[in-house]
Amino acid sequence: MILDVIYLTSDPAATIENGNKNMVNICIQKGIKTLERTPDLSVEEQFRLVREHFGFMR
Repeated sequence: MILDVIYLTSDPAATIENGNKNMVNICIQKGIKTLERTPDLSVEEQFRLVREHFGFMR
């Protein structure tokens, strides 16, 4: 449903990018840990970081 609204904007890609930035900023302000996904961060590394954060290390 939200994507339907986003695609009605003049620049959907910019709308999504702006929304993501705002969500990250709010998380940081509220002390919620964030993990930025980048091309050089593998799925396995992301999974390891999340598990480590929640205390599920093997």
